[in-house]
Amino acid sequence: STPLYSSAASDVYKRQKLFGAVYMAYYGYKKIKEQTAIFGKIDTAEKQKIIDFLRTNNNVVLSRRTNYSLTKTLCNTIMNDLATQRESTYQTLIAYTLYYKCNIYIVDTIKKTYIPFLYFPIAGVEDDEESFTVHTYVFYKNPENYKKSKMSVPGYFVDIDQSVQTVEKIRETMVGFVHYDKPLKGISSYKVSDLESMSEKLELDHPVKIKKNDLYEKICIHCASTEN
Repeated sequence: STPLYSSAASDVYKRQKLFGAVYMAYYGYKKIKEQTAIFGKIDTAEKQKIIDFLRTNNNVVLSRRTNYSLTKTLCNTIMNDLATQRESTYQTLIAYTLYYKCNIYIVDTIKKTYIPFLYFPIAGVEDDEESFTVHTYVFYKNPENYKKSKMSVPGYFVDIDQSVQTVEKIRETMVGFVHYDKPLKGISSYKVSDLESMSEKLELDHPVKIKKNDLYEKICIHCASTEN
């Protein structure tokens, strides 16, 4: 089984790789296929709805629903990105998870890393605790999608039902970022055994006897070059 992708949607991916993936995951491939020719207008209108959503909701309350601290400054930055940036930044994924009420995992199968963007429903506020389901979408970074490439290839392959591998398997076999722009916590937060376990998952080569600081730095360097 392979992540969802069809050449019919390639133009959408080429113009807006990350948002196109989010849009298709939420609305479905059929809808995005029908809208390919006018996706530029759809893109703008949909992002304006998300901007309005952020503007009309309290950032402190929204922070309770995500795994990131959504300060007023960050909220304003995200709204500016949505309004002005052609390519979605990782921080805009916070807004996407809040607006669409879903979890998104960005997975790099080459580096063996993932970045989680999570949605936490607040019982009794806007959902039925027994029936509300938070959908989880896994976006696999396409290793053939080079930033300066002119090829009409998708930036991400979308797995909307964890048919490729479960989130549990991803967490078990890969290293998760603590923040989209900071892969690890401070070095004091880890034991040597923790770092060795990460190194094994990342398939890093290093001497059997290696200092904790050196191992930590090696892991950071490996993860730091991850780009959206």
